[in-house]
Amino acid sequence: MLINVSVLCMACTSSKEETVKQSIEIPSRLVAVDLGLPSGTLWANMNLGATSPEEFGDYFAWGETTPKRSDTGKWNNYQHVNGTTESCRDIGNDISGTNYDAAHVKWQRKWQIPTAEQFLELMLLCEYELTSRNGIKGYLFTSNINSKSIFLPLAHEAGGVIGAFGCYWSSTIFEDDNGRADVFFMDEFNEVDVKSSSRCSALSIRPVCRP
Repeated sequence: MLINVSVLCMACTSSKEETVKQSIEIPSRLVAVDLGLPSGTLWANMNLGATSPEEFGDYFAWGETTPKRSDTGKWNNYQHVNGTTESCRDIGNDISGTNYDAAHVKWQRKWQIPTAEQFLELMLLCEYELTSRNGIKGYLFTSNINSKSIFLPLAHEAGGVIGAFGCYWSSTIFEDDNGRADVFFMDEFNEVDVKSSSRCSALSIRPVCRP
C-alpha cells in the first residue's frame, strides 16, 4: 500500500529549471533501520517502488526519476545523453539529495540514493549471507554493532535473470568514465562488491536517510 501525495518540485534541465509535478509515494510499511553505523546512515527496509522488503521495486537509469520498463535500459532511451556514451551530460559527481535522485524525489524528506561509501560501510560493518524471503533470493545484512538487519533481494537489471544477481545504484559517478556510475553488486555465488554500470542501465534503488 502506497501513500500518494502530489506536490510541485523543481527539476533541473541542461539549460533551465522547470516546475514539474511529482508524486510522493511513501510505502505504509517503510522503516528506516538503524544498523548502528558510524556514519549515522539509516537504511530503508525496502527498495524504491516496493511495498515489502522482498519486492524488487522499480527500475531507474542513473539520474532519472521516472521508472523504466524492461526494454528501456538502453542509451537511445536515456534522458541525459545525446546518442552516445561520449555525450553523457554532466549532472554532477554525486547526485544524492538532488533533483536527479529518484529516492529523494519520490520519498522526499531526507531519503536519498546511497553513495558508494555508504554501500562500502554496509558491506564492511555487517555480516551478510545469501538467503531467501518468501521465495525471493537475496542477502541479509546483519550489523556487527547492534545485530539489526536489512534484506536486499537479488533485484536483477530490468529484463534480467531473476535470482542470478542484484545490482543497486549508488549516487556516485564512476571516476574513470563519465558514462558509468558506481553500483552495489551481489550475486548467487556469494560475491558482494562495489562495481560500476552504464548510466543507462535500469537498476533498483535502496534508499538511505539520516536521523
